[in-house]
Amino acid sequence: MVDLKSKSIEERKDEFKSFCKDAQRTSSVLQDSSISKYMSGLTSYEMTLIVKQICNELDIFNLTESNKIKPILRLYQSLRDSFPGTKTAPHVHYNDLSSYISKYMEFLNDCNEVENDSTEFSISHIIQQIQTTGLIYDDNLIKRYAFSLLTKPFVILSGLAGSGKTQLAITFANSICSNPDDQVLVVPVGADWTNREPLLGYANALDKDDYVQPESDVLSLLVKASSNVTKPYFLILDEMNMSYVERYFADFLSTMESGKEIKLWKGNTAEAPSSLKLPKNLFIVGTINVDETTYMFSPKVLDRANVLEFKVSSNDMKKFLSNISTTDIDGLKAANDGIGSSFVELAKHDNCAVNEGIMNVMLAFFDELKKVNAEFGYRSAKEIYKFISIASDNDDTQNKMKTDDIIDSAVVQKLLPKLHGSRNSLKDVLNSLWKLCFTGEVVDLSIADYGTLNPDNNASYKVRYPESANKILRMYKNAVANGFTSFAEA
Repeated sequence: MVDLKSKSIEERKDEFKSFCKDAQRTSSVLQDSSISKYMSGLTSYEMTLIVKQICNELDIFNLTESNKIKPILRLYQSLRDSFPGTKTAPHVHYNDLSSYISKYMEFLNDCNEVENDSTEFSISHIIQQIQTTGLIYDDNLIKRYAFSLLTKPFVILSGLAGSGKTQLAITFANSICSNPDDQVLVVPVGADWTNREPLLGYANALDKDDYVQPESDVLSLLVKASSNVTKPYFLILDEMNMSYVERYFADFLSTMESGKEIKLWKGNTAEAPSSLKLPKNLFIVGTINVDETTYMFSPKVLDRANVLEFKVSSNDMKKFLSNISTTDIDGLKAANDGIGSSFVELAKHDNCAVNEGIMNVMLAFFDELKKVNAEFGYRSAKEIYKFISIASDNDDTQNKMKTDDIIDSAVVQKLLPKLHGSRNSLKDVLNSLWKLCFTGEVVDLSIADYGTLNPDNNASYKVRYPESANKILRMYKNAVANGFTSFAEA
C-alpha cells in the first residue's frame, strides 16, 4: 500500500486516504467487504457528535498522534461493552468502530516509527509537530522562519503582543533539539540593560581570578554550543527591544560579520574562556513588540537579520475563537540527534540561487530603494540569494512555496524593514515599490484598499508579491494618516 521508508508522514497520510477511498469504490471487485466496512465505519465515526466534540471538529485523518485517538477508542470500547453478549445493532456498530480506529492507530504508529528514525531535517515534519501543540500558524510562516534561520542564524520576530512570536521560537527549537532543556534558552530582556554584562557577565574587579557569570546563563549556553558543534543551540531573547540593542548586543552584532572572537577577560577557565566566537551552531532569535515602552532597531541591526512580522488574520482569529483549546508544547516528541545535526549542516551551506529573473527583480527593488537611501548592500544581496536557494531546495511539503512566493518573502523580510520616514519622503518610493509587486495592470496606491490584494475580488489585478504589497499598502496608509511611517507597526 505505502512505502513507509521513502515517504514523508504527510505523503503517507494522503496515500492512505486515497487508498481507503479507492478501496471503497472497488470493494466489489476486490471482494473484500472489510474494506468497505472500514470506510463506512470512518464515515460513521465522523458523523458521531460526541466524537466530533472530543476531536474539536477534526476528522480522523487530521489526528496524527495515536495518544490523541486513544480516548476515542476507549469511548467506543466502553459503548461496546455496554451491550455484552448481544448482537444488537449498537454492539456491532461500536465493536466495528473500535476495530477501525485501532487499525488507523496501527498505521500511525508505523508512520511515526519511521519518522522518528529519520536523521534528516524535514520542514514537513516540523510543521506537523508544531500543529500537534494546538498553536495556530500558517505553514508558510513556519517555512519562512526555518529557512531564515538556515540562511542567517539571527532572526527577529516582530508583531502584535500575544500573536505567538515567542511560542513559535520555542516550539520550533524544541522540535529539532534532542534535549531542549539543555539546548534552548529563553531570556527576557530587561529595560535596564545598558551593556553586555546581562549576556556575557564580567570579570570580578576584586578578584582577578574570578569571572562573574551572568544570571541569564547565556555564557554557559555559548560554551556548551562551542563544545558540541553538531548540535543546534537556541538563544531566544524575548522582547529584545526593551533596551537599546546596540548597547547590550554590540559584541554579538560585531562578531556576526567579522567572525572575530569576543574578548571576555584575561583569565581562562572552562566556564569562562578568555575569549570566544559565536558558534556556527548557535541560532539567535529576538522577539519585539512595538509600543511606547520599546525602542526601534537601527538599520545596523535590521541589516543583520531576517525580520518576520506576525499579523493575525480574520481567518486565524475565527479558527481560534471557534476552538479555544490549551496548547501543549511540552507534549512535543523529542527529536533525535540526527535531525538537529542535519539542521546545523544545512545552515553551513553557502549555495546561492542565481538566475537572470531573480537578478532583475532584485535590481528593480534596489533602484527604487536607492532613491531614499534605503538600498541593500552586498551582504543582504547574498543572503537573499541564499534564502531563495534554501527555500527552493528544502521545502518537502506537498504545497511547496513557488519562486515568486520565496522572492516575496525575501523582499518583505530583508528589504522593507529598513524603510522609515515622512510621508513626503516615502510616498513616491512606496508607490514605485507597489507597482513592482504586480504584473500587468496596477491600481494606484493612493486609492487601493486591502480588497485589491484579494484575487477573488479583483481578478484584473494580478498580485505577484502579495506579502510585500500588503505591507507597502499598510505603510502607505500609516504615512497618510500620521505623516510618518516605518516597517514596525504599533
